[in-house]
Amino acid sequence: MQGEYEFRLNAAGYAGERRVEAAEKPLGLRVEAPLGWRRGLALATAVLLLLGGAIAFSIRWHRL
Repeated sequence: MQGEYEFRLNAAGYAGERRVEAAEKPLGLRVEAPLGWRRGLALATAVLLLLGGAIAFSIRWHRL
């Protein structure tokens, strides 16, 4: 599903008893080719290392 997509967003709400509407805004989204397996593996490894570091830091911090 590669390509460019455009959405239109609008919102409305109430301020007390009065209805308030926001101006309609366009939102663009570009979908590119999927990640290669090497990039995916590198990204997953980086996330796991950061998570492990955060856990180790919090354990050390609580032992002080």
